[in-house]
Amino acid sequence: MRKQLDIITSAIPGGIKISNDDESYSFKYVSEQYAAMLGYTVEEFMEASNGSVVGIAHPDDLESGIAEALEQYKKADHYEITYRMRCKDGSWKYIEDHDHKVFAPDGKIEHRNLILDKNELVQKTIELESEKKANAAKTAFLSRMSHDIRTPLNGIIGLLEIDRRQNNFDRT
Repeated sequence: MRKQLDIITSAIPGGIKISNDDESYSFKYVSEQYAAMLGYTVEEFMEASNGSVVGIAHPDDLESGIAEALEQYKKADHYEITYRMRCKDGSWKYIEDHDHKVFAPDGKIEHRNLILDKNELVQKTIELESEKKANAAKTAFLSRMSHDIRTPLNGIIGLLEIDRRQNNFDRT
């Protein structure tokens, strides 16, 4: 069964995971592509994650991601969320998780997920937002400085004009 899944998933962009509908969303299957996306072999991935998404997802994203997924489940049997996963080197990578809830004939629920690497896109978005904020701060600073410099300069220019007029008046 695993060999057949490996053959099928090797042709799909991104990675695949199948998990149980339990408290920790324990893995039933993880594709080589999914593990490699985070720098692991499948065996290393299973060990590092303790066999569940809870063991490898970023703690800050886990609670909000599960809440968002449950909210999306209220409308349909699928969700699409983005969260961070721990890579083998200890860094965090943004992934996009497309889940479909499947109801087995025996009544059990499985989650079948397509996992896409969104790290580069999210990082560039964060950098762009930071750059926009920095540019807005620079613009506001220059605007204030321009105003703060203009006011005293206008006063100095006015005093010089008064002095010039006074000197011209004294000469006549």
